[in-house]
Amino acid sequence: ETRGYVPRLLAVAQLIKYPDRYGQVLTPVKNQPKLSAVRLDSQLDLALAADWSGLSVDELYTLNPGLKRWATPDIDNYQLLLPIDKVSAFKQHLVQSDPKTRIQWLRHRVLSGQSLISIARQYKTTVESIQSVNDLSSSNIKAGAYLIVPVSRLGDGGYALSEQQREKQRLNAKKTGKKVMHKVRKGESLWSISRQYQTTVASLIKWNQLSDVKALPIGKELVIWQKAAAQKPDLKRIVNTGLDINRKVTYRVKSGDNLSSIARKFNTSVDKIAKHNHLDVDQVLKIGQKLNIQVNVLNSNMK
Repeated sequence: ETRGYVPRLLAVAQLIKYPDRYGQVLTPVKNQPKLSAVRLDSQLDLALAADWSGLSVDELYTLNPGLKRWATPDIDNYQLLLPIDKVSAFKQHLVQSDPKTRIQWLRHRVLSGQSLISIARQYKTTVESIQSVNDLSSSNIKAGAYLIVPVSRLGDGGYALSEQQREKQRLNAKKTGKKVMHKVRKGESLWSISRQYQTTVASLIKWNQLSDVKALPIGKELVIWQKAAAQKPDLKRIVNTGLDINRKVTYRVKSGDNLSSIARKFNTSVDKIAKHNHLDVDQVLKIGQKLNIQVNVLNSNMK
């Protein structure tokens, strides 16, 4: 992350310091605050916060980059950043509202085999939120029991900048090469996966916006971009079309080499090698000496 944003930050600093040098025109901005923090006493659906403030949900995400889901965190005294001119109307709605109505809820009957993790994923919420609302001290739940689960007011598309939606956009993004989806299995790490697909850990982190510190959760899907395999030429077809299949290569003389052995290696003649390199056919070669050789790519024995 540091390698990504620090150079950009330094570049912006140079643009601001020397705008004329870079053909920029800067509009003066008053040195005064534009945002104010509003302290919340309960969890709040971002769709409702958008209605109260007159902002869009995307604008709320932009002003509060720590928000990852469709609602503010389920913690006391969370501070939501808003433009100063939107604070008054927002606070008025906040005071007049019942905290119980700031999040929508539904009643869920636990099915056999379900866990808090699977239920949280189903409703795009967190295990901690379900535990808090239902006063659960552990993750143990019984089939047939009922849970109260928080749900969003809008569909998935209404929270386009949530962590889950950003991940969907990342997985569906178009890049060059072949996209491969890999589901993390028990015992795997970024290093082992990078070795499996012949890529680097840094690339996996970049493609999937991961932290190289956190352990990979089992079942998480990773997107991997691989270079398209180069198509091997049909050599018979090249011959039939009459194309020039001779190539000029540079060969460095090794111990034991002579013009005759090199000619056999490249399926050419001693006279041709001598002619291309202005040599006498009986001349003794030196180790490390460079020779220019015309090679027929179909018939040479070079490796």
